[in-house]
Order: sequence, then C-alpha cells, then structure tokens
Amino acid sequence: YVHSEFHEVLGVQEQMQRLPGLFWMDADELARQTLAALEGHRVVVVPGAVNQGIAALARLLPEGVVTALSTTFSRRYRNR
Repeated sequence: YVHSEFHEVLGVQEQMQRLPGLFWMDADELARQTLAALEGHRVVVVPGAVNQGIAALARLLPEGVVTALSTTFSRRYRNR
C-alpha cells in the first residue's frame, strides 16, 4: 500500500488507516525502487521488504490457501 490520494478517492481511507504501518510504503521510495528495476531491465519487481516477504510466502503456500488469505484480508479494508 502506498500513501497517496487513491484510497480517499475510492472512499475507503478510513478503513485503510486501520492497516498497520509496516504495510505502507512512501510514494517516493516506491518510485525509486520501480525506476531502479526498470533501469535493470527487470520485468517483475516486488518493492518493499514486507511485500517481498509476502510474495515469498505466497510461493510456498498452496494456491487455495493464498487466495483465501488474500480474500479475507482484503475484505477487512474494502468499502462495504
């Protein structure tokens, strides 16, 4: 998740504020990592240590478990 106006525009800013701070990235840091990946001709980049950890875990778990966890987690922060 990136600090921007995106969640405000969607009307879910209040729900998103409940998300722990370690899940958030600064927009400038995201841009820096993305540009570095482009310069390195990388096709796929997962910016941020937390995101990289989640991606690594997702590769180890069965697809059904990953889908269930992702769905459950995202419902907590979605506008109902």
